[in-house]
Amino acid sequence: MVEYEVVGLEALWVKVIALRMNLLIGVVYAPGYDSEVFSKLRTSMERSRSHLRRNILMLGDFNCPNISWSDKASGSSERERDLLSLQSEFRLWQKVRQITRERGKSCSSLELVFVSQLGLIRNVRTIKPPAATNDHHGLQFFLMLMTPKFVVKSRKQWKVDDVTSTEFRRMLASVDWNGMFDVQCNSDVAVSVFQEKFLSAASSCFQLKTVGSGRLLRPSLSATVVEYLRKCRSAYQKWRKTEDPADQTAWKALEARKKRLILRDKHRRLRNIAKSFRRHSTAVWDPIPPIPVPGSDDRYLVYPQDKAEFISKTLADEYVDCPVHCKAHLPPLHVCLMEPAISPRCPDLLITTTAILAIIRKLDVNKAAGSSLITNRLLKVAGTAIVYPLPRLFNLIIQTGQFPTVWKKADVVPIPKKGGSAFRPISLLPPLSKLFEKNLADHLSNYLYQNKLFSDSQYGFRKRRSTEMQLARMSHHFPQVLLQRNEADVVLLDFFPSMELLVRYWPCSSDYLRGRSQLVMVDGYFSDDQPVKSGVPQGSVFGPTFFTVAVNSLSTCVKSTVLQYADDVVLHRTVSSEDDCRALQEDLENLAVWCRNAGLDMNSRKSQHLRISNRKEKTEIPGGSYKFASDPKPTENEGECLGVTYSSRLDWTAQVDKVTAKCRKRLYAINVYFPRCFGSVKQLLFKSIVRSVMDYASSAWSVSAKCLQRQLENIQKFLRSIRFSKMETTDSHDTDFIQYRQHLAEVQWLPLWQRRL
Repeated sequence: MVEYEVVGLEALWVKVIALRMNLLIGVVYAPGYDSEVFSKLRTSMERSRSHLRRNILMLGDFNCPNISWSDKASGSSERERDLLSLQSEFRLWQKVRQITRERGKSCSSLELVFVSQLGLIRNVRTIKPPAATNDHHGLQFFLMLMTPKFVVKSRKQWKVDDVTSTEFRRMLASVDWNGMFDVQCNSDVAVSVFQEKFLSAASSCFQLKTVGSGRLLRPSLSATVVEYLRKCRSAYQKWRKTEDPADQTAWKALEARKKRLILRDKHRRLRNIAKSFRRHSTAVWDPIPPIPVPGSDDRYLVYPQDKAEFISKTLADEYVDCPVHCKAHLPPLHVCLMEPAISPRCPDLLITTTAILAIIRKLDVNKAAGSSLITNRLLKVAGTAIVYPLPRLFNLIIQTGQFPTVWKKADVVPIPKKGGSAFRPISLLPPLSKLFEKNLADHLSNYLYQNKLFSDSQYGFRKRRSTEMQLARMSHHFPQVLLQRNEADVVLLDFFPSMELLVRYWPCSSDYLRGRSQLVMVDGYFSDDQPVKSGVPQGSVFGPTFFTVAVNSLSTCVKSTVLQYADDVVLHRTVSSEDDCRALQEDLENLAVWCRNAGLDMNSRKSQHLRISNRKEKTEIPGGSYKFASDPKPTENEGECLGVTYSSRLDWTAQVDKVTAKCRKRLYAINVYFPRCFGSVKQLLFKSIVRSVMDYASSAWSVSAKCLQRQLENIQKFLRSIRFSKMETTDSHDTDFIQYRQHLAEVQWLPLWQRRL
C-alpha cells in the first residue's frame, strides 16, 4: 500500500477484506545495522486508519535476539527498547516463544509475530528450514478471520394437541395410585413410580419429536450466495485472461446479482432475529465466547464440549467442604429469626390438592425443564388428573425427611459475569422439584409475614419491595443530612453468600442440601457430573427465602442505619463529630463478628466507604479510615450501590455519564444490525434494551440540571435521527429540540423528562 511507504523502511503492507472484518498485514525486515528502523516503522503504522489498527498482524525478521518476551525486558540496545516502546504504544502481543534461528551453537529468536488481538491467530509453531544453507526457521499459524460455527445439538419436545390431551388426562385418572405412597415407602421409589407412570401415559398419547436449537446462530451465507461467489471469481479470472468486453459485462452482471443476493440474505436474517427476539433473548449474541486457556497466550476453548468441561471444573473448585453443613443439630427457626426469640413456632406443613392445583394453573409453559422429560406444559395439561397423587407424594417426602435423589441433579447454564472471566451458574431443576419447593416456600413466607418476622431493613426477595425503593430511601435521606449542614458516612459492603449454613426447618430441607450434583450445558453439550459440596442451587425456589431468613438478624447487631438487598449491605450514619465515627467503627466490628458467627465472608473488592459532605473541613476519621475485620476501607469520591453511582456531593454527573455510555453502545449495536427499513424493530429494541437502562431507578436519581437532562435526551434523539432519514441533514443544528419534539409527536412518544414526572 503506497500510503504506508517510508523511505528506508523495508516493509510490505496488505489490507485483507474478509466477510466480517478488515485486516492489516505487514511483512517487515529490520536490519541490525539500522538504529532508526523502528522509528520509521512507527511512522508507517501511524499513517493507518484507526479502524485498521484494531486488527493488525505484523511479522518478519526484527533482529532483536536479546529481548525476554516473558517479562518484556531488553538489553542495552536502543533498537530493542524502541521495539518494546512500539509494542506498548500500539498495544500489540508478541506470539512467538520458540527458537527461530540456529547458527552453530548459537540460538535466538529473530522472527516475530505481533497481533493487536489475541484471537487473530492460533497454534503458532516453527518449521525447520528447507535447505541446509538456510539457518532461519519458518513460522506456521492459523489465521482466524471467521469464528467457527459448531452444530448445536437438538433437543426433545412433546407435540401436544387438544385431542390427545383428553386421552392423556383419562389415562392418568385411571391409574391406581392407592398404596403407592405409603408412609413406609421410600421417597426415591415413590418418585420413580410416579414419573414412570406419568411418562408412560405421555408416550402413549403424545409424540416426542426432536427439534433444533431455538437460539439463532451467527450469520452465515446461504448455498446460493456461495455459488455466486464462485461464479463471480471464475468470470473475473476469465475476463482478466481474455480482456474481452463481453466477459467484462458478464462479470459485472454476476457481481450485481451477487450483491442483491447478499442483501436479501442479510434482510432474511434480520427478519428472523426480529421475529424471535422476544422468545429467544440470545438471538443476537453468543452467550459463551471463546475462553482463554489459563497459562497460555494463544490457546482458546471454542468447542462447546470443551467449554462445558472447563466451566464445570471451575465451578467445582469454588465449592468447599463445610463442617457446619453436616451438623446434626441446629437452632430452631424462631432462634434464627429474631434475637431474643419471641416468635411462635412454625407450624407443620400439609400440602392439599387445592394448593397444588392453584400452582399448576400458574405454571409458565415456556420455562426450561433441563434434562427432565416432565415439563411444565405436560403438568399443566394433566391438571386435575394429578392433583390426587401429587399431594400424597409431597407429604410423603415431608414426613420421611428424604428429598428424592433424582431431583438433586441440576443442569447448569453458565451466564458470563461482568468482565467475562467468571460465570454465574443458573440451575435448571426438574419441574416436579420446583413444584414441591414452591409449596414449602409459600408456607414459610406466609408464616414470616403473618408474624412480622422479616427485618424492615431487608429489601431483597420481599413482596412490594425493590431496589428502587431502597435507592429512593437513600436519595431522600442523604440530602436531608446536607440540609442540616452535617455529613454522612456510607459503608457499602458485599458478602459472599454461604447457603450451606442455612437453617433447617424441616428434615427434608437439610437433606435437600446433601448429595447434590450438576452438569454444565453449553449449546446442548453436557459436561461430566460434578458433586456440589455446598450451597443452594441458583434458580431454585428455596434459595431466596432461606437466604433472607439466614441474614434476617443482621440489623440487630448494629445501631447505625442498615439497608440490605440480598448480599448487598449499606451501613450509614450521620456524622457531626468524631464520636459518630467511632460509633460507626464499633458497628462495623460488631457486624464482622456477626458475619464470622454466621459463616459469611465479605467481598473486599466490592466494599468501599463514601463520605457525603459539602464541607471544606471534613470530620476526621479516627485511624484515618474505617476497618472491617482489620481490612481498611479507603474513602472514595464515588460509590456504586445497586447499579446507581452516588457521589460525595450528590450530583448525578457520574451516573448520567455511565447510563449514556451504556445506552450509546446498545444503540450503535442496534444501528449496525438493522438497516433503516427496520424502523419498527428499532423502536422495539430501544424500548426493550435501551430505555430500560435509562429508566432504571430513575425516581432515585432524577436530575434537575439542564445539561444532564439534555445529555439523557440526546440518547432518544439519536434514535430518532437513525429512524428518520430527513433528520440527518438538519438534526445536528436542532439545538432547541424542535424537530425532535415533532418526530416524537408522530410516534406518540414523550420526552424523557416528561415521562419521569
